[in-house]
Amino acid sequence: MSSIAKVTIVGHIGSATKNETVNKDTGEVIVILNFSVAVNRKSKDKGDLVDWYECSIYNRKNFDVGWLEKGKQVMVEGQLSLETYIAKDGTKGFGAKVRVNDIILLGKKE
Repeated sequence: MSSIAKVTIVGHIGSATKNETVNKDTGEVIVILNFSVAVNRKSKDKGDLVDWYECSIYNRKNFDVGWLEKGKQVMVEGQLSLETYIAKDGTKGFGAKVRVNDIILLGKKE
């Protein structure tokens, strides 16, 4: 049996962009919608905290980036991967990325 890291996130959209790239082998145009989702949580030590998840939707022909409005609540389900990056200040960081399989738009932030 193969392995999988599957996650379901309910939170609010931060920002959203649309990118297009071309597959070098097939010449096919690949549309990628990138957006962030904020999940609020409470900590006894630090008070209110926000976790950010970077999400990507690949080649959804019936989905428009305009629907990914800042502050709108969404539920995303997909495959989770953890990646390292170098921040602008030169420090090393870790982030969670989600390749979205399913998305449900829930509503506006209250």
